[in-house]
Amino acid sequence: MKHCNIIISIFFLTFVILFASCNKDASIPTTENIILSSNADNADFKYNEFAKEFALEIVSEINRVSKKSSDSQFLKFIVEKCNLRFDGDPNFLIKDYLYEKIGDKTFIEYFESITQKRLLTAVKFEPKMQIGLHLIEKVDLSNLNIGGVVYLPNDIDIENEPYVNAINGKGLSIQLSSAKAPEIPYIVIGFNERVDENGNLRTKEFLPEIFSNPEFQPTFNPDYSNKVLNCNNQYVDTSTDLEADEIIKVKEYKLLNMKEHWSQFGPEVRMRFLTQSGTKIVTPQHNPSRNRAKNQKWMEVNKTTFTYQPTAHGEQYYVAVWFEEDWGSNETYTFSFNNVTMADGTTVTSNYSTTKQKHDDIYGEALIPIDDPSGTCYQTDNVVFILQFD
Repeated sequence: MKHCNIIISIFFLTFVILFASCNKDASIPTTENIILSSNADNADFKYNEFAKEFALEIVSEINRVSKKSSDSQFLKFIVEKCNLRFDGDPNFLIKDYLYEKIGDKTFIEYFESITQKRLLTAVKFEPKMQIGLHLIEKVDLSNLNIGGVVYLPNDIDIENEPYVNAINGKGLSIQLSSAKAPEIPYIVIGFNERVDENGNLRTKEFLPEIFSNPEFQPTFNPDYSNKVLNCNNQYVDTSTDLEADEIIKVKEYKLLNMKEHWSQFGPEVRMRFLTQSGTKIVTPQHNPSRNRAKNQKWMEVNKTTFTYQPTAHGEQYYVAVWFEEDWGSNETYTFSFNNVTMADGTTVTSNYSTTKQKHDDIYGEALIPIDDPSGTCYQTDNVVFILQFD
């Protein structure tokens, strides 16, 4: 009998341990064990509805803590992770910090159990989902001056919307103007434009901006023969010619119209070059700070574009197309140049096309004659840029 009791006790103890283990796993859901209970559950998931609920819970958590203490570990966590600026902007991917500890809980445990499950579903379908901080430099953790939480939909072009939806500090639904950015900090739930479809940083393409000498001054040169000042007061030697095997670079540029919504932080600038015949050569990329882009500051980039080969790239001219990259399905963008003078003296209309994503914003295009000297300025509708070769 005693032997039997021991066996029963061992069995009971084993059951308790297994039961406790199961409960522990259930308390912190993972992408492996709860994202889908059925295909129907996924079909019913509506991201935009969830984004509003998620914003409400973030506001609720901030308010709950602020009533007890001015030291919000949850908000401090958001500020710290945004300040890492992993892609150059003040934001972080939610998927990367779901199980990061904040005090005695993980990030995902700060939300209701149903929200935890839906959040995992959200980052599965939207791995680019992020949290950002508008005016992060103004956040006051001791005074909790966050205006609220903006939540962006996943199916519209935000640049064309007059308002964005948000939850204010009192938990009420409000709308904020797209035309005028708020003057106080706001948390922004949105989508990262500097990662790939799997939410991985495109490190070779997206580099934080580094300025070595962003404001240029004219260089004095006593020999003024063949010298002219370009659009940024730099001397250009008009006797220089582009030759085969020389490297063409985008030296610097400034945006006349940034075309990036304030909730999306800095713009993703793309500079695509096409041959005279219209073949894509390369698409250098740059991510300027929002303040410099918005204030039309010159940005020194020295981005290498391509090594010039006359037969491949054109013996008379080549073409540059500038745009701000957003997202969407691929589509064709067409444009043309009128009254282009050819080698035989005739004038023609040159038609071109290139691919872009549906919600990309075009900055404009420029035709670049091969005879232009290094340091020449070019202007499209929304950008001024300087090319150099060496």
